[in-house]
Formats: sequence, C-alpha cells, structure tokens
Amino acid sequence: MNMVPYESVNGLAFDETPVKADMLFGQCRFEKRNNAGELEKHYKGIVVRFSADEGLFCECTVYDGVDIEINGEPFVWSRDALLELCRKDGGALESCGIIVLFDAGVTLTGLEEGERLNRSLTFFRRGHWDDLRAKMRPVVL
Repeated sequence: MNMVPYESVNGLAFDETPVKADMLFGQCRFEKRNNAGELEKHYKGIVVRFSADEGLFCECTVYDGVDIEINGEPFVWSRDALLELCRKDGGALESCGIIVLFDAGVTLTGLEEGERLNRSLTFFRRGHWDDLRAKMRPVVL
C-alpha cells in the first residue's frame, strides 16, 4: 500500500468518494459515523474517513503491521522509524498523545515503549488538522 502525503492512499486521491474506496480496498468490514460526523469505513488494518460536510476522502489511519510505502519507500514499523518521521518534519506538534506532522501530512500515535498495539499513522488531506494547530504544543524528542 503506497501513501503519498497530501495526495493519495493506495491510489485513492483525497477528496474522492466512498464508492472509489470500495473499488480500491474491497468490501469494508463495517462502517460508522465518528464523533466528528465523518463516515468511517473499516477495512483490514486501515480506517478510511470521509468528511462530514462533503462526504469526501479526508484521512486514512493505518495500523502497525500493515505493509506500507511512503512515497514509494518501504516503511518499517518501529519506534525509531516514527521518531525519524518527526525529525524529518522538523515541526512536530502534539495534543492528547497524537503527534501531527503538518509538513509530512501525517499524524502518529504509539511512540511510547510497549505501545505497539496502539501504533498508527494517519495520512490526511491538506487543511484537515489546521483548526487544531493553535491548541497544540511542540514535541520534544
């Protein structure tokens, strides 16, 4: 599964419809509305979300263990790899345990030792997390 920050996830371009997601990912296991009113489609190891207002693809969470590439480069699930993403971004911000890398277009969770089951990356469309930026604090690595 190839992730291209701010562009697409496995060929699903940001702002696409749920129908296109099913074509690319197959039948979802289940779907629901989250607290933000976004439609969540749950597939094996990933959750694809569609905005509450437009119903278009806005973010995708991928859980530890799913084979992914970021810009065509294989990603190895490890704490060191997650820390390297933070270092490359240079402006990592955090709120409630979620680290947001605005330059990279990705959030990450589960950096703490022993948190492998909670480790995930979320790729998002440009502007999706901007309204929370002022409430976040810089991450000290």
